[in-house]
Amino acid sequence: MTKEELIAMGIPGEQAEKIATLHTQAMEESRAAEASAKAALEAAQAQLAQRDKDMEAMKKGAKGSEELQARLEELQTRYAQETEGLKKQLADREYESAMRGAVAEQNLLFTSKSAERAFLAELKAKGLEVREGKLSGFEGFCQEYRKTDPEAFAAPAGAARGNSAPPPPPPGRGAARAKSYTWQFIPGAETK
Repeated sequence: MTKEELIAMGIPGEQAEKIATLHTQAMEESRAAEASAKAALEAAQAQLAQRDKDMEAMKKGAKGSEELQARLEELQTRYAQETEGLKKQLADREYESAMRGAVAEQNLLFTSKSAERAFLAELKAKGLEVREGKLSGFEGFCQEYRKTDPEAFAAPAGAARGNSAPPPPPPGRGAARAKSYTWQFIPGAETK
């Protein structure tokens, strides 16, 4: 979201610049997390390819030897367990990256870090499907979550919450003294 788009929506220039800066930072963090996840995926894929080569070499050398055959089976079991662990870890990273990207893309603002953590925990528990790096059904989840916990989301800068603006603050001591002064020295003036 650009500063110009925010200004077009009626948000004052300084606030629009702050929002645009925050949005840019969130997008950069999301891109960095995505790059980290891709690097981890490539490393895991290279590790899996190396393990496959090791197993093939063991199979060729294990012909006729029971001890080597037992060791090969042990390695295959261990590799299968490690492969499942790596796949789960990669899926978790991909889902985490998709969650953060969806939150940044939707420009969701939270009232606190704990509200954001609760939202992300519930989103993770929901287990939405990831398609091409995006969460399928995220908008519907957000609408449901807004109904169940509307106080978790902060209003965008410059926007009023609900149908009315917050009440103005009470007058300070200076305003009270000015009214008192007016009442004492100017005939016909009233204080309220």
